[in-house]
Amino acid sequence: MAKEAYQRFLLKLRDFEVLDPACGSGNFLYLALLSLKDLEHRAMLDAEVLGFPSAFPEVRPQCVMGIELSPSRGLSECSRPGPTSPNYHVLRRAVSLSLCHF
Repeated sequence: MAKEAYQRFLLKLRDFEVLDPACGSGNFLYLALLSLKDLEHRAMLDAEVLGFPSAFPEVRPQCVMGIELSPSRGLSECSRPGPTSPNYHVLRRAVSLSLCHF
């Protein structure tokens, strides 16, 4: 029963989506992704203590989305980060934490 609850929690966590309708620098999205990854990691550590088999982390940047309507920006920094974006290196860290491309 506990194992099934753990599996359901992980599925819900991995399907959770965060939308930032005023993307800006992307910092909110970075913190949201980091928080989701922290929750997943904590759940996996607790599951190991209970003797459940290890799982591979699966929370991805696709869980967070941003909208930027400012015409001066074109495509938003949070949807397409580049070296001139204020949080470019922060977003790259988020990508490396999830082992997939942003």
